[in-house]
Formats: sequence, structure tokens, C-alpha cells
Amino acid sequence: MSELRPHSPILLPFLTQAQTTNDNLNLSCPSVELFPSLEDFQSGLGAWAVVLYVSSAIIWTALGVQYVFLIRQFVQKLESARLTHTLWVTSVFFILATCNMVSIILPLASEFIWLAYKIYLSIAQVHFVDLTMHWYGGETTMITHVGEEKNINFRKPPCCCCFCLPRSTTLTKAKIRFMKGSVYQAPYFQSLCLFILGSLQISGYVELGSLSFSSPYIYITVLLALSNMSGLWGLFMFFNITHQFKLLHNYNYRKKSSCMKLIIVLINIQGFIVDILVNQEVIPCIAGYVSGSGVGMVIKAVCVMLESGIIGTLSFVVYKDEGTYL
Repeated sequence: MSELRPHSPILLPFLTQAQTTNDNLNLSCPSVELFPSLEDFQSGLGAWAVVLYVSSAIIWTALGVQYVFLIRQFVQKLESARLTHTLWVTSVFFILATCNMVSIILPLASEFIWLAYKIYLSIAQVHFVDLTMHWYGGETTMITHVGEEKNINFRKPPCCCCFCLPRSTTLTKAKIRFMKGSVYQAPYFQSLCLFILGSLQISGYVELGSLSFSSPYIYITVLLALSNMSGLWGLFMFFNITHQFKLLHNYNYRKKSSCMKLIIVLINIQGFIVDILVNQEVIPCIAGYVSGSGVGMVIKAVCVMLESGIIGTLSFVVYKDEGTYL
């Protein structure tokens, strides 16, 4: 069992009174940064682990069926130039449910799984940008639709405090390419960071989840966050410009971009909040079995399960007639 340290566990709804009393008397909490083994995870959650597995499997199956339907629809209706991009973009929710299910089956690997999913998500963002440019018909056509003399504010979230970005400027090909480049760098840079992080972990130089300033993990995490923010800024700029000038209505762009934006924001924000609560020990442990990080992982899993099911189904409704109304 993992190294233990004293900590007063808080009562959790998935522990019986007998278990809680026994834990308080004889057991202490695993170190907060340690993730549980599968055995400890199942022992700590008890019957609730089965509920989590079954619920996750149901969501995964439902989204899988929806995605198979979309694949069939896209193959029949879409031209090859749009097919690959659309398949990538609409796979986000099914892959999210897959990663969520794997993370609760292999809790020790959950940190790595979610880092890998963020890279996958950044690849999907690249395809959404490519799809957007295809709908516009290219850079020149996009500028024509927006208007060469129209002013655009480039200081938008998540880079609204970045003073190097102009607050009011016209759209040019160079600026479109800068926005695209901000999105395109994310999967490459994040893959490199993940490779370095994995190599350091295998070599024993870094522990995933460590917030010590002497550990390379925190610095690599900062670089990943900066790359992620840059990618989100580029993607959201395409969203903002298209919405501001009310363009691409015939492609249902507002609904499609809203589904993509919503899942990206939720995945990033809720993970950040849960991690803070774990490190401040607001989120309790399950004494002797699951650390605060492990309980935080359960909270994330429940949130992701609900989000992927709801937003994934909304995305299915938006995309299910893709290619039939154009």
C-alpha cells in the first residue's frame, strides 16, 4: 500500500458508518499526491465503484452508437475535403467518455490519460479551424466576408490581459495565419512536453502531480498551460470573429462552436478547480485506501461522465443532418 500520512478524513456518502468508524480508528490517509491502485480504489468506494463503472459504460456505449451513426452519415453525405476534419471534431465526446472509463479502470494512469486527452483535444481544435477555413472558402474569402476595414479586438480570453495583442485592428492574412499558428502549435508542443514528462517519470526524476518547485513537473505543467492558452485563444478568435459578424449561418456554426467551446472550457476549468481543492485538502480522502487526489479523480470522472453524455448528445443532434442541408 502507498505511503501513509496522518490526516483526519471527512465523512463521504459512499462509506458506511462501520467503515468510517474503522477508518478513523485504525487508518490514515494516503499521501495527497498519490493515486490509488485499482484494488484500493474498489475497496475504498465499495459498491459505488460498480455504480461508477456501469454508469460510465452506459454513457460510453450511447456515445459510441451515436458516433457510428455520424460516421455513416458523413461518409455518405460529405465530400472528402470535409470528411476527415468532421470525423475528428465529432469524435471528441466519444473519446472523452473512453478516456474517462479507462481512467477509473486504471486509476494509477489517470494523470497520464488526461494529459493525453488534452493533446487529442488540441488535435481536434486544429481540425475545427481547418473546417472553419473550408466553410469560409479560404483566407481571402474570410477577409471579404468580415470586411477589410472592420476593426477586431484581438485581446480576447484567455489572453485578454496580453498587452502585446492589438485591441482594435483590421483582419489580414498574416493575422489569420497567426491565429491558425496559435492553434496548430498546441498538439506538437504538448506532445513534446508529454514525451519529456514520461521520460523523466520513467527515469525517476519526476512524480506526476507533484507541486514541489524542485520538481520538473510543475515547470512542464506551466509550459503545457501556456501552450494550451495560446491554442484556445486562436480557436476562440475564430469563434468570436464569426459570431461578431454573424457569418456561416448556413453551416450551423454557432451551435457547433458552442459545443466545442463548452467542453474545452469545462475540461480545463473543472480540472484546475478540483486540483486546487485537493492540494488545499478541502477534498477529503477515503482513509487507508484513496488519497485526496484519488477522490478528486472520482469527482472529475462523475463531472466528465455527465458532460460527455449531455454535450455529446447535443453535438450529435447538431451534426446528425450534416451534409443534407447544404
